[in-house]
Amino acid sequence: MITTKKQQRILSMLFTGVVFSVILLSMIITGLIILILFRAGVLNELAPPNIGTIILWMLGLSTVIGSVLALLVGKAPLRPINQIIEAIKALGRGDFSLRLNFNNFPILIDIAESYNKAATELGKTEMLRADFVNNFSHAFKTPIVSIQGFATLLGTADLSAEERKEYLDIIAVESSRLATLATNVLSLSKVENQTILADKKVYDLSEQIRSAILLLAPKWEEKQLELAIELPDCNYCGSKDLLGEVWINLLDNAIKFSPVGGKLGVSVFDLGKKLAITISDTGCGMDEETQKQIFNKFYQGETANATAGNGVGLAIVAKVVALHEGTITVESNVGCGSRFIVYLPK
Repeated sequence: MITTKKQQRILSMLFTGVVFSVILLSMIITGLIILILFRAGVLNELAPPNIGTIILWMLGLSTVIGSVLALLVGKAPLRPINQIIEAIKALGRGDFSLRLNFNNFPILIDIAESYNKAATELGKTEMLRADFVNNFSHAFKTPIVSIQGFATLLGTADLSAEERKEYLDIIAVESSRLATLATNVLSLSKVENQTILADKKVYDLSEQIRSAILLLAPKWEEKQLELAIELPDCNYCGSKDLLGEVWINLLDNAIKFSPVGGKLGVSVFDLGKKLAITISDTGCGMDEETQKQIFNKFYQGETANATAGNGVGLAIVAKVVALHEGTITVESNVGCGSRFIVYLPK
């Protein structure tokens, strides 16, 4: 690969060569024209053949010929520069579809590749931004419309006590959903803007996961889930508060998608240089496309849309795990449940 400094030297030599070639060609062509004019006797008729006349003719012809040659010869080396300028202008207009191809100019290939990569990434970012705005608006609008509708119904006089209670319960649930969404968005914004972990400390990771399981006991007891827990004592150095959100989110998802009487599995394995924490369920599972998108903000698969959720939890999980220099993977098949595996370096 050609380095940036070497590219600069090559470009400088190229343009210097172009300028030198234009000057040399101008002088040669001018000399030939004057020679022809003298031999034809044209200059002898216009002015006496002295050194001053020759110099004036050379200056005049060199200026005209040099300008013409500069326009003709200069187009070739300036063409890729003009293409780069137009491409950058397109980026400024928000058009990320333009790509550069400088196969005929090897010294500019790195520039083209860098531009194309930047345009591709900006295009992806714009798509994510648009999706984020659309999904965020939908996620907020749905409970608000529901609250508004049932609040309007409560204003009618011919409702029974049971209907009023039902409508109030729905309003309470949707209000709670809205508050949860707002909290999750704030949490996501917080961890996305965080680059270092300032509150790392050593604590019992297994005990933290046990506490999370107990915290969600009303949910898994309501579904009568069978628990398969393997949590040997295990100390870990990390952000206790942030990792607590990871286990709550993963466990809550596993419970949410599990059928009544299903099985919830939670395990911690010491792999030497890292820990592996697995949380599995026997729910509906996910297809390959959903698995690819599941950690994106506000993404919800087809099965997720049928349950209460907002698509923020797993985005928070992925970011927190990344802050701990770990990774998270998902293994799933439609109809066979899912298993999330968090790898944390020790």
